[in-house]
Amino acid sequence: MQALVRFRQRSLVPGQLTLSCKHPMSVEPGGHIRLQQQHCRHCRGGPIYDHHLELSDECDEELEFDDWCQQQAKTCPQFDYWATVLQLELAVLVYVRSLRQGSFQMYLDAWTDLATWFHAMDHTNYARWIPVHLRDMVTLPTAHPEIAREFDAGNFTIQKTSRQFSTIPIDQTHEQNNAAIEGDCGWRERNP
Repeated sequence: MQALVRFRQRSLVPGQLTLSCKHPMSVEPGGHIRLQQQHCRHCRGGPIYDHHLELSDECDEELEFDDWCQQQAKTCPQFDYWATVLQLELAVLVYVRSLRQGSFQMYLDAWTDLATWFHAMDHTNYARWIPVHLRDMVTLPTAHPEIAREFDAGNFTIQKTSRQFSTIPIDQTHEQNNAAIEGDCGWRERNP
């Protein structure tokens, strides 16, 4: 995980980046990434691509970033591997962000993106049941409009503190409560 963070910090330059998926993202000095709207799979930028653009000024051919990434992935297995890892990591981070912000639409988008990864990684149960969950959530506005309104308002997560970006899923809240009960002098120690 630390290697991936170092890879991202070295490959991104500070400033505003143009995205292929309409969601602006900025990279602050030190390599910290801030997504301003939603997620994106990758961004345009980085010293390697900038170097490619400098070289292409001498030639007539200039590739778009997506085309350049595909070309690099075909010629360099390591580039292909890290680009794939970056896609997966960003998809997981979008899922975490959707929970932390209580954004139901982002939650559905994240699960839609992650569903293909479960097939690729041979997680049979997730691959089988995530599409069912997504179907149920997408049909929620017509089947149960009052629940859909509550979920859109962020009430599919729990906020235990008043801090922003701190909501957590309901099952994680249950686990935290169970840990608190089972802790020092918890119910298991009193009731053997």
